[in-house]
Amino acid sequence: TEAVRKALEADEPEKARAIAARIKDRKNYAYLLEEIESAIPLAKARRGDLAEVRKMLGGLKTAYERVAVLTELASALAAKGETETAKKLLEEALQMLFTTTVNQKGLESAGKIAAVYSIAAPEHAFTIVEIGIEEMNSYIDAGIKLDEFYDFGSLEEGELLYGSMNRQLLLHLPNSTALLKNLARADFERTVRLADRFG
Repeated sequence: TEAVRKALEADEPEKARAIAARIKDRKNYAYLLEEIESAIPLAKARRGDLAEVRKMLGGLKTAYERVAVLTELASALAAKGETETAKKLLEEALQMLFTTTVNQKGLESAGKIAAVYSIAAPEHAFTIVEIGIEEMNSYIDAGIKLDEFYDFGSLEEGELLYGSMNRQLLLHLPNSTALLKNLARADFERTVRLADRFG
């Protein structure tokens, strides 16, 4: 399994699948086999393989998986200068996202879509980020009310303490920084206003 894990870390899920074919205990390693199958569409998307991704899209289990693959594909194509195709894929991903429940996964997915839009079509990225900030602010306000009610101690002078933030949320800060940099290049003043509205 170590060889499988190394292949996955190297973004070579097809190689991982070939190695995993020799695993006899399929039941106990089902989690690893599933991880391999989930990684293959994403790897093909990162390579910009539009035809292959289209073939695999219908086989993905959840809307979030399909959104993630379409977003990765759009990012790869935008980097190659195929902006119009990238924009169509992002629109498709957004339409899928509208059918899902509003939760952390949805906000993360929207953020990834906005990050690619910030390169391919900044105006769309601004709209997504503006909506996302409004949603996040409403969750933060609700969290502050709960903290005050239960006296969790996550606030200091009305401000949410950095150390009390969800660790998973902090993992997205580097991506958010890149997104804001791209937006600032497109419209600095509007980006500053956006940042001021958060929290």
